[in-house]
This record gives sequence, C-alpha cells and structure tokens, in this order.
Amino acid sequence: MYNQLGYIYQYKLKDYAQAEYYYSKAIEVAPNVTYAYGGLASIYTRQGFWDEALELADKSIKIDETYAYGYSVKGAVYYEFGEFEEAEKAYTTAYDLKPTAFSFSQIGYFQFLNGKTDLAMNTFEKGLESYGGEYSIHYYYAAILSMNGDVDLSLIQLEEALKLKDESNKRVWLEDEEDFKNIASDSRFTALLDKYFN
Repeated sequence: MYNQLGYIYQYKLKDYAQAEYYYSKAIEVAPNVTYAYGGLASIYTRQGFWDEALELADKSIKIDETYAYGYSVKGAVYYEFGEFEEAEKAYTTAYDLKPTAFSFSQIGYFQFLNGKTDLAMNTFEKGLESYGGEYSIHYYYAAILSMNGDVDLSLIQLEEALKLKDESNKRVWLEDEEDFKNIASDSRFTALLDKYFN
C-alpha cells in the first residue's frame, strides 16, 4: 500500500516529498519490496543524491537480480559520474531483463559516448524499426546525430520526437541541452521549437 501511494505521489501528483515519505515507509514495513527501493532511488536521482540512489539501486538488485529498473537507475547514476561504459552495461542489463524503448535508446546513446559511433547508429536504426513511435528513440537519436555533426538528420529525428511531445520535454531544456549545441544555431532548430512550444 505505501509503495502504491509513493507511486501516486511521484507520478500522478508530482509531490516528491510525499512520494519519498511513502517509499521510505514501504521499505520500513516491507524491506524486501524492490519497487519501493526503485521508487525512492528515482526520487533521489531527481534531487541529485546520486550516491544514495546508487545504494538503493544496489539494494533492490540484491533483493531481486531480475529487477530491471534497478539497473536503469544505476545507468543514470553512472552517467552522472561520467562512467559511460558502466552506464552502457547497466542499461544493457535493464533492456535484457525488460525491453523498453527508453533502455534501448540509452544503450545507443552510451555506445556513442563510448566512441562506438557505427554501433550506436546501427542500434538506433534497429530502434526505429522496433520502437519508431516512441519519444526516447527519436530524441536520443537526434542527440547523437547532432553530436556527430549530421544537422539535417538530427533535425528530422528531433521533429519526430517533438511530434510525440513527451511531458518531460521543455523548450528551455532543448535550448540549453549540450547534446544539441551543433544544431542550436541553425534557424530550423529555432523554427521547430517555435512550432511545438508556441
């Protein structure tokens, strides 16, 4: 019950303090419930408490080594630590356990950051076949295309992502996103943002 309340407060009501309270209570009452650790770890990543999030992710995996979300949290933490190889491994494990478009897109993203450009491009091409209607595939593909200097294809993929309009997508984030610095000065980039955010 507490875990469900944590989920409701986190994802439905966006009240992270209450979500943190209920996830903590769930762990106190039932310390072997992986979902409560994953939820609390997610709250901590949102707050920038990376060490705490990693500790909770590790606890969740120790309880259930097939808990994919624990590996996703580890991937996010390793990204923040600049440990891209470890992030790629964590997201690959998460995907192997529970295939999602997001974990698949993260595999491709970290392949690129790890210097495996051809492999990353191939991963995203496969991702378009399997998850073509998913925001994360188009968004992260646009990001690596931008970083690789392919302005035209990056803008195409970014528009596909914007058509899907993920709720986490904010204009200011895109304008400030380091991954898109190669296309930010292109007038078509500004036109896309004007089209989808005005």
